Order: sequence, then structure tokens, then C-alpha cells
Amino acid sequence: IGLTYSLLSKRLLDIGFAINRAMVFSVVSVVIVGTFVLVEWLLGSWFQHLGHTANVAVSAALVVVLGISVNAIHRRVDHLVDNVFFRKRHEAERAIRTATREAPYITDPTTLLERTITVLATYADASSVDAVLDDDAGSYGGISENDPAIVALRARHEVLDLHTVSSALRGEFAYPMIARGHLVGALALGPK
Repeated sequence: IGLTYSLLSKRLLDIGFAINRAMVFSVVSVVIVGTFVLVEWLLGSWFQHLGHTANVAVSAALVVVLGISVNAIHRRVDHLVDNVFFRKRHEAERAIRTATREAPYITDPTTLLERTITVLATYADASSVDAVLDDDAGSYGGISENDPAIVALRARHEVLDLHTVSSALRGEFAYPMIARGHLVGALALGPK
């Protein structure tokens, strides 16, 4: 009980994910066992006159066919259950991808920034979305260009877990905003 409480309270285990996995394996098991029982019954009634050895051979062939098809069945069931359980997450991901594809065609930087913040606030499920921009005077939204988070974003051009650095930039993750190889700003997203 204590271990379960710790896992759930620290969000180390997503209960929706655990239920999803249990549902996938349950459905795969039911499909495989149900198919085996049904086909075994049908084959048994069709080939009953062939004798015990022929029935065993037919059953063995059925087991081999089902064994080979387990991965295909698992993929289809996983896809179906994933779409049912995580439909909202998939819709949010599609909305963010759509906004990402449209971003290069927005010509006004202010509109682009406002739309990006709106899309992330709506679909990223973050408690906060903040943008800090390069002011060409050595700071990003009042944060020094020598701040460890800003330096890491400029150097690596990849997402930064803000818990790993001591920074004035607040949030859980920082995403670099790059234009022509230059860090023009950062998006800081708060925790979910």
C-alpha cells in the first residue's frame, strides 16, 4: 500500500497507462484463447472422422498460426485501446502538430508568439506557459544571457528540464526558440 501510494503521489506511475496495458493484454488473451477455442471446436467437428493423430496435428498447426499472429493481434489491439484511453492526448498532439506546421506561414512575430502560447496553454496541459525573448541587450525577458538555462538552450538547441539547472527561468521544461541558428527566446512550461 505504501509503495503504491508513493508511486501514485509522486506521479512515477500513470494509472491510466497501467490500466491501458492491463486492458491490452486482457483483450489480446481473450482474442487468442477465444479464437483457439472456436477454431478448435470447428476443426474438431469437421475432422472428427480423421482420428486422434490428425486432430492433434490440426491443433498443433492452429497453435503455430496463432503463435505467429500474436504480434499482429497485439499491435491492432494496442492501437485500438490506446485510441480509446488516450484519445484526448492524441487530439492534443494533433492540434500542436498542426500549429507547428502552420507556424512558418505566420508573418507577424507577435501573432506567432500569441498563437503558440494559446495552443500550448490549451493543449499541453501545463499549469503555465511563459515566453522569454532576446532583447538584444544581453538578456532574455529580464534573465541574463549567462543564466545556466539560457546558456544550455543556446548551446544545445534542445528541450531542457529546468530541475537540472539553477536558473531564474521558472517552470518544468524550457523549449528553445531558434531562428537561423540563433536562440531568439525560450518557452517555459510549468508542471502538468
